[in-house]
Amino acid sequence: MDCQLYSDCYADEVTEDQFVVRATQELWSKWMQENHGTTRVFLRIFHPDGDASFIVALGNPVTGITENRVFMPQWMLASNRLDGFGETVTIEAFESDSLPKATRIVLRPIDSSLFDADFMPVLEAAFSRMGVLQQGRQIQVPIAELGITVDLFVAKTEPEIEVYLDGDEIPLEFEQAVDYREPLIPLPPLAPLAPRPDTPIPDEPLSLIPDSEMPMFAHETIGFKPFQGRGNRLGDS
Repeated sequence: MDCQLYSDCYADEVTEDQFVVRATQELWSKWMQENHGTTRVFLRIFHPDGDASFIVALGNPVTGITENRVFMPQWMLASNRLDGFGETVTIEAFESDSLPKATRIVLRPIDSSLFDADFMPVLEAAFSRMGVLQQGRQIQVPIAELGITVDLFVAKTEPEIEVYLDGDEIPLEFEQAVDYREPLIPLPPLAPLAPRPDTPIPDEPLSLIPDSEMPMFAHETIGFKPFQGRGNRLGDS
């Protein structure tokens, strides 16, 4: 059936459960009665584009509103590229028994900083409240206890591509985060350089002129030499 989809901020009653959608009392009663009300009820919501659908768990009703309205948490709207301003969507309700229980879930965080926190207990509790995961979808899960929103890509679900999450023992596995980078391999230390050999001093080159042909030079004594000539006084002849 066709319903109007709104952000849960338009609901008169505020709820702290951010992992389910809520419907008006009339819609809620109709879906619960159709599905006997003995197990959890899920809603398959077809995207207005018409080529995709996603599944969410049905929470408590919203009273005081009579139109066919469904109220969705803001993070779910963002994950599914919806505005929540009253767009018309087609919704099918079904019981949780229609989904196989998850035996394996492989998640790939978008941000590796997720691994810096002790997130497993609160993430398992959040998934238990969501009740369903679909393979190939990217979801944004708010973790109020840690004050963060976790971006996750659902890489694999078994035994089917849509699985039911029941209880706290959820078989979660994690791949490397999208922003993970392999650590750089350190270069091996450089080998010590061998000592540089001494530079050889070449022998004095041989003279090209034989000693017997070398010119002879008179060697004069360098120093003071007294005057040895004849001197005359002024006025003498």
